[in-house]
Amino acid sequence: MEPTSRVRATSSSARPTAGPTGIGNQPNCLLFGLDGLTAKFRDNRVDWRVAADYRFSPEFLFYAQVSTGYRAGGVNPRPFFPSQATAFRPETITAYEAGFKSDLFDRKLRLNVSAFFNDYKNIILSSVNCLDLATAGPGGSSQATPCLRPSNVGSAHVKGFEVETLIRPVDNFTIDGSLSYLDFKYQKVDTLSTGVTLNDVTPYTPKWKAAIGVQYDIPDVLKGMVTVRLDGAYQSKIYTEAANIDSLAVSSTVPANSPVTPSPFSNAGGGGPITTLRLSNRIDGYFLANARLGWQSDAKDWGVTLEVQNLTNKYYFLTLLQEAFGAGTASGQPGRPRTWSVSVRRSF
Repeated sequence: MEPTSRVRATSSSARPTAGPTGIGNQPNCLLFGLDGLTAKFRDNRVDWRVAADYRFSPEFLFYAQVSTGYRAGGVNPRPFFPSQATAFRPETITAYEAGFKSDLFDRKLRLNVSAFFNDYKNIILSSVNCLDLATAGPGGSSQATPCLRPSNVGSAHVKGFEVETLIRPVDNFTIDGSLSYLDFKYQKVDTLSTGVTLNDVTPYTPKWKAAIGVQYDIPDVLKGMVTVRLDGAYQSKIYTEAANIDSLAVSSTVPANSPVTPSPFSNAGGGGPITTLRLSNRIDGYFLANARLGWQSDAKDWGVTLEVQNLTNKYYFLTLLQEAFGAGTASGQPGRPRTWSVSVRRSF
């Protein structure tokens, strides 16, 4: 039995530099007295961790731990209007985890399993639409967009499990894999200010992730070893922004608070060359496969590798961003198509 504990104390403060004059900002960003604007934030935090483990046998270890952590608060470092120079509180977490690590059947099977529960408070996410500032400008005009404001969107419970395995059924042949499940559920949200609802999830948070690989090593080939490997990884759908959008048609010229604009996007269209934008920040689930053929000399001083990434030439996105109301655009970054490479390595 090996109990451990740890305490961490942290102090943080922040002062933003404002006055956005960079290329790409809309002209109205310069008309609201941002030059010289200041805001302050200060906070102190003490974190702790308690962990214990017990080895039932040389092949099996059980462990459990409880810990706290935080993400520092601060002030919006990039306000487009004075009203956006607001402070946000630290994000905190209390994390519970238990699991086991095992090497079984004369180390032919490695199996590691863990389960976790995380209690998040004051989650910090960036808002691209500051809904609470829709009438904050002169004469009740909107200062809701453009917006890149860190905000405390709410609290959430996150639970799930992770499984990792390595199998050696016969000599020179291995199978490795992993599987994870994550159930994210908001408990409380500030929909009025951020547009986030209880049914949303945080950006880039897939419910399922999995990976598998098979490898076979062929010894005594040209005084070296040939390795053949196939592997792949899957992730379920994700959303790239705090307010999740599956599909939404927005006219680039829609007026503010128009009934044709679904809530919470109640600001005027940002214009642009496309009359109607089809918005989405959902990236559907996808599987990527890879292949590798390599040779390494017995002395490990020479190596040659042929590798193919994205074997099936899957078309997928890494990011999606909707700016219909701020800049009149919707954009995304596709992932790499099928690529191949040949590398030669010489070690001295």
